[in-house]
Amino acid sequence: MTGVRQNLERGTAPPGAPMRQNRTRTPAPPTEENPIDTAPLVSVVIPARDVEPWIDELLASVLAQGGDELQVVVVDDHSTDGTGERLAEHARRDGRILHHVADTTGAAAARNTGVGLATGRYLVFADADDLVPRGAYAALVATLESSGSDFAIGDHLKFSPTSTWSPTARWYPFDTHVVGAKPVDLPSLVSGRAAWNRMFRRSFWDDHSLAFPEIARTDDILPMTRAFTLATAIDVVPDCVYLYRDRPGSTSMTAGTPPRSRPASTSSRSWPARAAWPRWATPASPSSTPDSFSTPTAGCTSAATSRSWRRVRRPTLRCSVRSRSS
Repeated sequence: MTGVRQNLERGTAPPGAPMRQNRTRTPAPPTEENPIDTAPLVSVVIPARDVEPWIDELLASVLAQGGDELQVVVVDDHSTDGTGERLAEHARRDGRILHHVADTTGAAAARNTGVGLATGRYLVFADADDLVPRGAYAALVATLESSGSDFAIGDHLKFSPTSTWSPTARWYPFDTHVVGAKPVDLPSLVSGRAAWNRMFRRSFWDDHSLAFPEIARTDDILPMTRAFTLATAIDVVPDCVYLYRDRPGSTSMTAGTPPRSRPASTSSRSWPARAAWPRWATPASPSSTPDSFSTPTAGCTSAATSRSWRRVRRPTLRCSVRSRSS
């Protein structure tokens, strides 16, 4: 797990620290007791269509999650802007990225194609215009490695150019860490049907032949509901594991409008109501490695990002939002 540990440590480097270059890990010779496992630990499936303004940020945030144990499968759904060129460039720079041009059209087909190409033990999804906070995948992997549950679901924040808010501020299932719960114990979670804030054990996904149907704008409702009802054990991570970019008036299938008023949280969590949200997750420079970040002004940091993903103690993420004057 050396690659993961090095990348997680790199994600917490102080501002101004020199960037480290990616290094190819030289595996130890295989032995009968320790055969080489070349399969990635986590596969991230990302459908992408006409997301040139945001794809660099999303990939930077995803690649910062781990080292050689991470596989990123990006399926280009017939983009008409510069998305394809950006993806090809990223794939040339980082061997963890698999860039595939879709044969068919639609986000559902792109996701299903990505799942077919993914080879990781765990499966997670992301939309190409969103962000993944540092330490998110480490928190999800850690709880699943410890519990053996079928999948884990985490909390999330939404943001726009002027606001940041918690859609789950009054949603109590995310108040505590839950391990190995049955669906009947968490009935309210069935209404949360987005694919991007949960991580699945790949064997569970395949055993139940889960797939995204060709339904515009709602293709994740059916597989996420089926996964919830078919699971024998579910983990709930109260940490912020996903940052959803709100794009009012766009053609994004998950676009929406932030609420005019922010309900006060009645739970033990304290979420920020408003903050300026500049481009905080961009790489420090065009020549920097994909997992090198400038100083973030908003997001989540992990108190345990230097730990290996395989350790059973679950990292604790702390979400915060800060304004940047520059």
